[in-house]
Amino acid sequence: MQLDMTQFPIIWMRDHEDDEPEDVAATRDMLLDLLSKDERFVLVAGRMPSLSDLTEASPSEKKMRAQLFKTHRTKLTRLCAGMIIVGNGSKLPPAIAKAMEAFTNAMGIAVVFAASSEDAEAIAQERLKRAA
Repeated sequence: MQLDMTQFPIIWMRDHEDDEPEDVAATRDMLLDLLSKDERFVLVAGRMPSLSDLTEASPSEKKMRAQLFKTHRTKLTRLCAGMIIVGNGSKLPPAIAKAMEAFTNAMGIAVVFAASSEDAEAIAQERLKRAA
C-alpha cells in the first residue's frame, strides 16, 4: 500500500500501480513526514486486507514496520483519529482479523469499517471534527 496525501487530512492507503511491490522504506518516510506535520489525520483503506497483504513483506520489512510503530506509537495515537476500511469487517477471515488486531494494537488506533468510499470519507470527517 502507498499513502496518498493529496486529500490531507484524509490519507488514503492505496495499492501500488502496475502490481509494484511496496517500498516499505518509502512508506515509512511518508508516514514520518505525515507525523512531522503534527496535525490530526485519518487513514482510509479503499479495500479490505487480503491474505497476500500479510505475506508480501519480507522479515526485514516487517521488522522495520514494527520498529516504526513502536518508536512513534505515542505520536501516532495522538494524531491519527482512526483507520477506516472500506468493506464488511464481519466477513474477515480469522487470520486477517487476528493480524489486523495486532497491527492496530501496535499502532494504537481504532479501526472502523465503512460500506463505501463515500461513507468512509463521511466517517473520516466526523472523526476529525470530534478530535478537534
